[in-house]
Amino acid sequence: IEGNLIVPRFSIFIKIKGEKNIMKKFIAIIMAVIMVMSFATIAFAANGFTDVSKSRYETAIDELYDLGIVNGYSATKFGTDYTLTRAEACAIIVRALYGEKTVPDVINFTDVSYRDWFYDYVNTAVYYDIMHGHNATTFAPNDEITYDQMATLVLNALGYNAPQLAGEWPVNIERIATRLGLYTNIPIYFSGSE
Repeated sequence: IEGNLIVPRFSIFIKIKGEKNIMKKFIAIIMAVIMVMSFATIAFAANGFTDVSKSRYETAIDELYDLGIVNGYSATKFGTDYTLTRAEACAIIVRALYGEKTVPDVINFTDVSYRDWFYDYVNTAVYYDIMHGHNATTFAPNDEITYDQMATLVLNALGYNAPQLAGEWPVNIERIATRLGLYTNIPIYFSGSE
């Protein structure tokens, strides 16, 4: 297993160690979202999702749903058995940070159309420099997001910048994410490990 494992749609309960002056509510929401996307095999909740009832994630999903941060694939299906895509991860982080705020158009990816449901989320994430394209011309919105990509997204959202993220990706991200506890209880091997 390598550091580029995909993030299942329901794996979010991580702690951040050592950081004092970061907005606790924001961290709780973001961390809840990230780990809610990992280990799920779950079955009717107050929000109507039949695939989350009696799950250890049920409360987190209900609260994130009530806050407008996550939604389901239908009125009855949250999608706990699906893997989180780059577009979905982007939408979750943008909703948590900015709600439905719109910003000036800054993207020109060939695989993100103005008609796509995720266009405004991708545009907002790029505008605020919290998520970037897969390369200069594509975003790869339907690709499964990896743990390292998700950690990068979270660290960018928390305000980490180039000097703090110095080094080669993903080793630089793994170093900080590990220090903050983002990979706690996630069975992965990092880029530098054997």
